[in-house]
Parts: sequence; C-alpha cells; structure tokens
Amino acid sequence: MTTLQQLKQLIEASSDAELKSQALTLITTAETEVTGLGEEKVALLRKRDELLGKLNKFKKFEAHADVDIDELLQIKGRYESLDSESKSKYQELYDKDKTAFDKRLEQIEKERAQEKLDRENEQKTLAAEKLKTTTILELSKPEYNVFDPEQLFMLVGSQIRLSEAGKLVSGDEYKEVAIADFLGGLKDQPRYQNQFKANGANGSGSVPSQGSGGSGTVNPWKKESFNLTAQGRMMRENPTLAASMKAAARVK
Repeated sequence: MTTLQQLKQLIEASSDAELKSQALTLITTAETEVTGLGEEKVALLRKRDELLGKLNKFKKFEAHADVDIDELLQIKGRYESLDSESKSKYQELYDKDKTAFDKRLEQIEKERAQEKLDRENEQKTLAAEKLKTTTILELSKPEYNVFDPEQLFMLVGSQIRLSEAGKLVSGDEYKEVAIADFLGGLKDQPRYQNQFKANGANGSGSVPSQGSGGSGTVNPWKKESFNLTAQGRMMRENPTLAASMKAAARVK
C-alpha cells in the first residue's frame, strides 16, 4: 500500500466532513500529478534510448578528441526536452556545436578519401617499378641480343605487362603473347631493328667489322634505324665501319 493510499484511508475515517472533502480533493490532484510524472518518465526513457542509438552510430569517431559526441548529444537532448520559450536560450549553442561536428565529420571523410587515394597511387608506383625492373632484367638475357634493355623498355614498355602468373607478356588477357615472341616481332619491324645486335655481334654489343653495308649490320645513321647509342658504340669500337656507315647514310 502506497503512502497516498494510507493517507486516504485515514481521511475517510475522519468525522470532519469539510476537512475530509478538502483532503480528498488534494489527494486526487496529487494522484493525477503522479500519473503525469510517470508518463513524462516514460517519454524521457524513450528519448534516452533514441540518443543512445545515435551515440552508437557515431562510435567510430570517438578517437578524434576534438569532437565531443557525448556533450553534443547531451545538449541536443536537453534542447529537445525544453519548451518553445526556453529553447531560444540554447539554440545558438546547439547550432554552433552541431556545425563544428558536421565540419569535423566532413574533414574526416576527406582525410580518409585522400588516404585511400595515396595508397592506390603508391601501389601503382610500386607495380610500375616492379614491371620495369623485371622487364629490363629479362631483356638483358643474351638470347634476345638487345643493345640497350633500358632504352628498349622506354620505347615498348607500355606494351608489356605482368600476367596473373607473374610472367612477362604483351597483349590483353584474352590474347597474351610471350615476351620472346613479342621481341621476335619487334625485330621484324624496321623502327626497332636498330635496338637489337646484328647476327654475330659479340657479348659486349659491338658490331663486327663487315665493311660498309655488310650483311646483318644495321646502319644507325639511317633515318629508319637512327640510334645515337649504337652510333657512339660503333665510333668507339670500329671507327672505319662507322665512317662507311655515315657515308652510306650521307651524313657528314
């Protein structure tokens, strides 16, 4: 039995009718107020659960010390529970804190997007360096007879890639061409012939003396096979052949 119920029994037992009537009226009013408080308590509990849900939604931002989410939610909760007259006192504070929170949230999203972009660019750079190193090492093998592997990579590197199996190939995934076949095709193209050693060239890349225009010797002074690297090598190793090549290409 509650205190109000006990008080009501005592008043009903009283013989003073006027006092009894006034007391019962007061008790009825008190019971009504208690009922209203109960309903308000339920509403506050519902609002608390709603704010806790929002707090859990933003848990991932707790690491950022400059954003006090607990304080923001408390201010928001107090603001929404006020009447229209009292709300004006907290409107400016609420809007200010909410604006700061929104700006920080936007900044965090931009930082994360930039971090993702930086990681992707770094991965692309590492992949490009790996492809370059792997290709130059492969082109340096004696069976390919490449004069300058790094120079050849600069010319055709965009046509070479690493397959899923980690092998150097050319072409797309639907028609892959092995690196040996790709280089063989380059040798048949006049614009790339000067990138390969002639048959019988020694391991250092020097061209054997075969006289002017000897068979198998590419003239690095001609327009279709112009190559400054090969010119310099030939002038150092075989000045006579270099002179005849220049004359054949009509170079002074």
